[in-house]
Amino acid sequence: MKRVLILAIMLFALNVGSRAQEVENFTFYNDLDRVDTNVDPLMVPNHYLGPEIGLKYYLLSKMYTEVEEGNEINPVDKTIVFKPAIYYSMRKLNNYYKKAVRKGMVSEQTAKDKMNAHLDVCLSIYLQETDDFETELKKYKKTEDIDAVFSRVVLE
Repeated sequence: MKRVLILAIMLFALNVGSRAQEVENFTFYNDLDRVDTNVDPLMVPNHYLGPEIGLKYYLLSKMYTEVEEGNEINPVDKTIVFKPAIYYSMRKLNNYYKKAVRKGMVSEQTAKDKMNAHLDVCLSIYLQETDDFETELKKYKKTEDIDAVFSRVVLE
């Protein structure tokens, strides 16, 4: 009887452990063709990873933020961020890759490829339901974890 109980507990622990290692992928539609990339080149700031990443990062900023003009009561302009978990995660990744490339921890091409893929995801999913993805991003503070969450996104 004791052996059966111990065996049942071990099987249960193995089953729970294997489920904990399963990671959920996030599937979204690829809406990159709907993103308007016709932007005045003078509006796009220089980016350390080149003009293509600079354009996408500018589009991210343009899509995910809106500046509300000040008024008589509150004369300060207010920036409203839509989907802040996604927007601030991308800003964190941008700063991380900038430092990592400068320090030689990551090659420039690797940083460019990852930023390009992550920016494509952000631009593509803007108009879609992303609550589960945002909840997952909010769980993590480290850039490696945030990078891993973005890597789990599948665009169809």
